[in-house]
Formats: sequence, structure tokens, C-alpha cells
Amino acid sequence: MQEITVNSFVHLIELFGSYYDYRYIFRGTKDKDYKLVPRIGRREFDNFPSAEIEGTTERPTLLKVESLMFNDFIRECVPYLQEKPRNRWEMLAIAQHHGLPTRLLDWSRNPLVAAFFAVCDEHPTDSAVFVYGIGDVPVVALNHQKAPLTITETMIYTPAHVTRRITAQACVFTAHSDLRTPLEDSTIVKLGIPNAQRRIIKKSLHKLGTHMASVFPDLGGVAKYVEWRNAAIY
Repeated sequence: MQEITVNSFVHLIELFGSYYDYRYIFRGTKDKDYKLVPRIGRREFDNFPSAEIEGTTERPTLLKVESLMFNDFIRECVPYLQEKPRNRWEMLAIAQHHGLPTRLLDWSRNPLVAAFFAVCDEHPTDSAVFVYGIGDVPVVALNHQKAPLTITETMIYTPAHVTRRITAQACVFTAHSDLRTPLEDSTIVKLGIPNAQRRIIKKSLHKLGTHMASVFPDLGGVAKYVEWRNAAIY
């Protein structure tokens, strides 16, 4: 993986200029040593109930836990849905954006959104924006027949705009078949952002209209944005 150190906000924008077309997606992380593993692959489920209801005391595998959680979410989310998802891919995207650990990893087609996620929170380490060239990665088509929990390779999934966050964040996902192994590809570039640049870049992004209220277009996002804007923590 190639790594480039960002010297300033202007330098970051110049770097983005090299990648700003539909072949590239972006992910911002507050820790530059972050491994590209979906959230479910980062979790340990040691306290997950055993499968005694199925006649065995063996602890479920990670894939079994994933399936149980996703099916529970599908069953229990119905009263809260404004529109019914058309398939399990859309349902998985909704689950991901509401905090369920899934095999999806969030990316954006908007590099400024990725930069915001890299610098929005205070953190003791340097942060980073990952740039992924996806020209040769298989895509989940609208009429894709394979269920998301049965894929056998990493795929790109661009969800329908089933939540406002997906729209605001220009969201796209990598869907992972191997839940524990970090995504590695020769096209991935890591743009390392020194910790000293964090607040400077966050303030510059704010001037360009990329901030908590624009990325999270709901009352929670507005509240956090108003707090940050008025707390003089630039």
C-alpha cells in the first residue's frame, strides 16, 4: 500500500484532484494505522449465548452470529421503516448505517466527506484517508441474485438512497467475504494526515460546507454541529 503524508489542506485537495473520478472511493479514519476490516470482523462475541436452543452447547461461529443478528434486525426494524427495502442488500445497508455490525465497510465517492471523518474527532494519533481504485472490483448489480451473507469475494455495493445519511455521505460499500482479514489491494493509497493538521483541516472543510450537520442530516447532526461551532474548539 502506498502512503503519502499530507502537508496541508491545500496539499490534500491537490492529492484528491488526482483521484476524483468514478473509479475511486474514499474512507477517512481517525487512526492512520486502522486496518480495512468490516466492523463485525473487529468484534469478539465471547459473551454471545451458546446455541443450546438448537440442541448443542457449541458456541456459534462468527458467520452464525452475523446471520442471527441480521435476521433479528430484519424482524424487529419493520415498525421504524418509512419504506420497505427491495432486497436484503438494501436491508443490510440500513442495518449498517444504524450501527449493526455487518460485513459492509463504509466508503464515500466524495473525498471531502472522507476527509471529514478522518479529522472530525480528537485522537492522539495521526489520521488518514484511504483511496481505493475500484475499476476492476466486481459490483453488486441492482438485480444481483446472491444474498449478501453468501458472497465469496470482495464486492462493491452502491446502495439506493434508503436513508438521508447515505445520500449526504455519497455512500458506497465494500462487501467482504472474509470478515477478519484486512482489505489489501495494490490500488489502495493511504493519505496520512498529521495530528497537528486535524483542526486546521476540519475548519477548512467547514468553510466548504462539509461538517457534522451536512454529513449527518438529522437533529443529532445539527445538535453536534451547533455545539462544535459555538464551543470555539476549532
